[in-house]
Amino acid sequence: MKTEKNNKNKWVISNPEILKLADSNGWTVAHELVKNPIFSGEWITNNPEILKLANKQGWTVAHELARHSGKNKWTANDKETLKLKDKVGWTVAHELAKHSGKNKWTTSDREILKLKDKYGQTVAYLLALRTNENGWTTNDKEILKLTNTFGSTVAHKLAYYSDKTGWETDDEEILKLTNENGRTVAHELAKYFKQKIL
Repeated sequence: MKTEKNNKNKWVISNPEILKLADSNGWTVAHELVKNPIFSGEWITNNPEILKLANKQGWTVAHELARHSGKNKWTANDKETLKLKDKVGWTVAHELAKHSGKNKWTTSDREILKLKDKYGQTVAYLLALRTNENGWTTNDKEILKLTNTFGSTVAHKLAYYSDKTGWETDDEEILKLTNENGRTVAHELAKYFKQKIL
């Protein structure tokens, strides 16, 4: 077994055969190293074979790295890794976007932004939820129209945080988009303009 010690006397396993060892749920040593608070932020890998290791729910090592990306600064930019998904269709890109307030990960790749899980949650919507922290905005109409599981659009979220990001639109079609409560993007922007005037 190949191990090494870091300056805090913590061990890190680098032998792929050991990293692949899995329990009855498919949780591997690699998953555990990423999750373990002792190693969180310190043990990362970009080995595609290790990143694809998945438990019985389809949760990969890449998903787990993305979950802790605010601490470990790990990111993925290759589409194959970003598109790895669990049994409900939640991708590594979804997980990076969910934590983008801390890890600052964003993308402009339309294919990645449009990825949906089985409930309809898109990567773009998750980025918009954290726009006040990650700075992500878009004016791509197709992306702005993407909704979350309850019918709220990316445009609604960008408008909601426009006082922090400065995002605005004068596109009538986008301004008229309504969410599940009948509120339009224009409503959200008007709320921002009211705060701006006061």
